[in-house]
Amino acid sequence: MNGRAYFLVLATDTDKKLLRVFTQATEYTPSADAWSRVAAAGGPVTATVLSAEMEANRVLQGGGPWLSAPVTFTVAAQ
Repeated sequence: MNGRAYFLVLATDTDKKLLRVFTQATEYTPSADAWSRVAAAGGPVTATVLSAEMEANRVLQGGGPWLSAPVTFTVAAQ
């Protein structure tokens, strides 16, 4: 892998691995199955993004990793 990489983690107090996505894209749309798991979490979900600059599948010196500030949200039932 070369370039910037992102590791998106959605977690709850009881499921630290609710959803994990490793990508080079700057946006992500979950599949219906993934969104169903998030919606079924039943409480606050915290999203964080870990990013780094990569070259030949390794983090470059001085290229991170950097951790975003956490964002917490809930999914309202329809």
